[in-house]
Amino acid sequence: MPKKRTINTWLPKYVFMVNGRVVYRPYIPKGKRDLIATDKQGRLKPPIKLGVPTDTEEKLLRAYIAAKESLEFQADQSKGTLRWLADHYLQSSRFARLKSKSQKDYRNKLLKILDFPVRINRQQAKVGDIQVVQLTKPLLRNLLDKMLEDCLKRGISGKSYVNGQFRILSAMITYGIQYVADLGVDFNPCIGIELHRENTRERYVTDDEFYLQIEFARQHGADYLPVFFLHAYLLAGRSIEIADLKLTSISEEGYTVKRRKGSKTTLILWSKALETAHAEALELHNTRPIDSIHLIPGTSGKKLTESALRSAMTRLKQKMFAAGLQDVYWDLHDLKRKGLSDAEDDRIAGHKSEAMRNRYKVIVEKFKPPK
Repeated sequence: MPKKRTINTWLPKYVFMVNGRVVYRPYIPKGKRDLIATDKQGRLKPPIKLGVPTDTEEKLLRAYIAAKESLEFQADQSKGTLRWLADHYLQSSRFARLKSKSQKDYRNKLLKILDFPVRINRQQAKVGDIQVVQLTKPLLRNLLDKMLEDCLKRGISGKSYVNGQFRILSAMITYGIQYVADLGVDFNPCIGIELHRENTRERYVTDDEFYLQIEFARQHGADYLPVFFLHAYLLAGRSIEIADLKLTSISEEGYTVKRRKGSKTTLILWSKALETAHAEALELHNTRPIDSIHLIPGTSGKKLTESALRSAMTRLKQKMFAAGLQDVYWDLHDLKRKGLSDAEDDRIAGHKSEAMRNRYKVIVEKFKPPK
């Protein structure tokens, strides 16, 4: 009489006994890994529990068949969703061509909007679960409003951030229309949706306000802040452009400033004020533990990071508010605006368009009245 088969001999493919459980952990083909979560080897993660070794063969087989059908249904349901499209986009060569900082920013904003809660067919879901072919302008309009409403509930004035998330969503859909086969749409429904109107900051920092905050920073702030302020103003630069300055950026003619966001590199000629700011920057190097190639090094002697600068500005702001100087306080971007407004030539910041130059040039123009 033949020996009765044990569980080890009849196990279907990809069914294993692990730590007292019977699990289904199939290998997922590359074409479906954007629909189903896998580990680095391409196996289902986490595996599906079918039962325990003491269960009958019939019970385990039923669980196995149900698990296979569930995975197939999951793949069918996920295909064509915004999250499915996002997986394509984030793995695309177009996304890979972005700078690392932009990639991080795009990914974070995209994943947040995909995780935003919505209702689909009266069921609680997330934006990422929406099929691309189901997107309509009213649905997107409602989503944009709900996202801003959520920010306001959390005490955040999030118009700029929400608009940024929506622009990235739109860029992803445009990518999908051009590169993803069988997407089901040939027009981006995000186009034409009116974004939230952002409040344009038009503050002009007066000379008195400028020098008052610099002197306060000399007494109560990080030692690099005053010299950073001077350079941001005199070079009409973004904070990242000032942090990027190296000793090799300086020549007999002046400062070569490599601009960001598509602006042109500019050469800022020497002036007495710039010579003074440059001398202060060099003095910082004598107080650092290591030599630095950057003109304005952080306290460690290495490049001044965005997070360190942001923290230093937050501490300075708190101290100025505590001292009753909240009406004086200005942020770093205000200095670029002041520098461009005070300069003889509004092309100093490298902006290519007149519209962008006008956006930063906020000083009130003066005119003589008619006779």
